[in-house]
Amino acid sequence: MSGLIISIIQKMMGHPIEDIYNLTDLTANWALYIINIIVWIGTFTVKVRRLHDTDRSGWWLLIDLIPVIGTIWFFILMILPSKRSRWN
Repeated sequence: MSGLIISIIQKMMGHPIEDIYNLTDLTANWALYIINIIVWIGTFTVKVRRLHDTDRSGWWLLIDLIPVIGTIWFFILMILPSKRSRWN
């Protein structure tokens, strides 16, 4: 989702964001990097919480690094039902 927003902003500016022509371009460039970092951190924490809900370690997130099979397996892990809490 953030990639879509960033590409829309790039199209509105009229040239690739990596080409810095003035101070406005530099500011937009840094703002996009900061937004990407914030979105990445949020996505990472949600994925780890979801893995913990299914009673798995957050290290299972690393399986997503395997190109095709890892991505499919990680998707399956995300859609599994949550385990019941021991405290309920």
